[in-house]
Amino acid sequence: MIKRGSNPCNERRVIMAKVLLTLACLSAVQAIYPDGHFDIATKLTTDNFEAKVKEEVDAGRTFFVRWIASAG
Repeated sequence: MIKRGSNPCNERRVIMAKVLLTLACLSAVQAIYPDGHFDIATKLTTDNFEAKVKEEVDAGRTFFVRWIASAG
């Protein structure tokens, strides 16, 4: 149903713009991590966190921890 005063052509353009923006964002997210990134990333838990940080710091390496909210 078309509301009085609305322009269906403009509504389609807005929808298309949203779709294109969503697709652009998805491709950008995939480009954040290079191929093979998760082959060298280490999942840290409460059990291995301190030991892993200590190991890297003691070896004089730069260590970056990223917290990502997840269900598990």
